[in-house]
Amino acid sequence: MGAMATTAQTHVPVHEAKAKFSEMIRRVGEGEEIVITSHGMPVAKLVPPEPQKLSGEAAVAAILETRRAIAIRITPEEIREWIDDGRM
Repeated sequence: MGAMATTAQTHVPVHEAKAKFSEMIRRVGEGEEIVITSHGMPVAKLVPPEPQKLSGEAAVAAILETRRAIAIRITPEEIREWIDDGRM
């Protein structure tokens, strides 16, 4: 893999954070990190959540549910082969 991407980081005073909380949550959801400060000192940090990875069983269940929804015939064995081959 390549180098890690840098994340934009903004410092916001507590009084502004209280007034603009919804906007800050939207920005964090877009990948920005926001440091909340009090008297110029960092006191908290809002960061995007780590990406969630499904367990193998959960991934198979999600694929099977999608298959049922769109009526494509894919067997659980085919899905496991795709996972084993690194295609998923």
